[in-house]
Amino acid sequence: MSARLKRLSTLVSILSKYGFKDVLARMNLHPDNSGPENGGSVYYRIRMVLQELGPTFVKLGQAFSNREDMLPKGLIEELQYLQDDVALADIPLDALLEQHFGAEYRQAFRQIDPEPMAAASIAQIYRATLADGAEVVLKIKRPGIDEVIAADLLLMKDLARLLCKHFDFARDIELEQAVLTFEKSLIGELSLLNERRNLERFAENFKNHPHTYVPQVYPHLSDNEVLCMAFVQGGKITDTAFHQLHQLDPAVLAERGFQLFLSQILDFGFFHADPHAGNIMLAPDGRIVFIDLGAVGSIYPTDQEHLEDLILYLATQNAEKLIVLLKKMALRIEVKNELKLRDDISGILRMIHEAPLDQLNLATLLGTFKDILFENRVVMPEYFTILARGLVLIESVGRNLNPQLNIAKSLEPFVLKVMQKRLSPRYLLDKGFTQLRNMGQDVWQIPIELRQLLHQLHAGELTIKTRDQAQEQRNQILQQGFRRLSAALLGTALILGAALLFAFNAAAVLPAWVMLVAGVGVGIFALKS
Repeated sequence: MSARLKRLSTLVSILSKYGFKDVLARMNLHPDNSGPENGGSVYYRIRMVLQELGPTFVKLGQAFSNREDMLPKGLIEELQYLQDDVALADIPLDALLEQHFGAEYRQAFRQIDPEPMAAASIAQIYRATLADGAEVVLKIKRPGIDEVIAADLLLMKDLARLLCKHFDFARDIELEQAVLTFEKSLIGELSLLNERRNLERFAENFKNHPHTYVPQVYPHLSDNEVLCMAFVQGGKITDTAFHQLHQLDPAVLAERGFQLFLSQILDFGFFHADPHAGNIMLAPDGRIVFIDLGAVGSIYPTDQEHLEDLILYLATQNAEKLIVLLKKMALRIEVKNELKLRDDISGILRMIHEAPLDQLNLATLLGTFKDILFENRVVMPEYFTILARGLVLIESVGRNLNPQLNIAKSLEPFVLKVMQKRLSPRYLLDKGFTQLRNMGQDVWQIPIELRQLLHQLHAGELTIKTRDQAQEQRNQILQQGFRRLSAALLGTALILGAALLFAFNAAAVLPAWVMLVAGVGVGIFALKS
């Protein structure tokens, strides 16, 4: 029996055990009638099925445990109980390292501790000392884990396809697409080469930063199965004894950690996807070190602008623009009641601006927001849900250190930075050129539309009854075309003139600004006219 069929047999047995025989029958899978049916709510039984199916399905449940925009609250609460429960694997270190790096690898190490210091579903961590005395950790993948996860993912995709074929709820939450997104994320975590690249990118982003550093990677002792990096000397960020020993202020650490995470998001669009307390270390000098970078989130520049808009609209309590932005960001949205949606969003804004700052709980706020998403069938892009989970985790760490953590105050520097960027000459020039390019495409489309209209007239395809309407349409097209073309030329001239003044005449800053703003204004007028 192939591994795939064996896993399918296991799936049928476990689903039968937890009372899902009707689901199996509807999908034309024959339930196992020999085992007893377990009691409990349907959400509890779903959780137990995932738990018994093993690490890959547990990880799927954990990934869905933050999707309040897709799943009912009762199921979310059950999924949050899912925990990794993996036994230590017996990995023959010497043979494995020789296979990957040759017998000469022994010359690179003074000592390797044969007992793992930590274990997870994908890899185990070992302490070691290099020949030069540097302390390192070796992250080594469990033997055969790629094959196990590949088989589980195939089964998972088959199951998602069957559920979507036979059940409306699976189609409503776009289960197949969600499983494909999970697959992409998990395959990224499986690759230690990918984690190494993440470490190197973080190191470049935060090089010479006074409050953080990234552990050094040793490329000659790393590949897709083994990752060798510097051991972080220090303690967990929530270790109060460590704070006292090194005279570190928890309130300062809380603010510093939150600022670092916001910087990952808003400055670089590349952030740690799982910043819980176990993944954030603290050096004796107070520097904060994010570890375990197998799972990260990435944000495209356009989406980064959406996040900037989100911050600005929250700061200015603009519910209408927030709703427009939400519709722009969503993959799918089915608003039942526009007035209620506006009232609900306004309620969140009041919660932010009227609650005492030290009582503003981000988890509660995001929970309320996700209830609104679920009610309106709003499916947000992957980065948004990863980001929301990351923000809740980092805020939880911050409040553990300092219950009076002021989130609104932490956001202030980024609000100012966004406003400065939006008013900078470069940003306005880029936006102006984009607007003019779009407008130019519209202008060049006008002669094509006019030729089509004249062809219809020549062919006699426009009746006498509609001839006056056609004449009015031609007049409107011509007027709009000339108006747009004139404004486009004027706007382009003003923006180019401003660019030249900025570039070659430092003394003409004020006239350049006037020309720039006027050019963008004319361009926008032409685009909307």
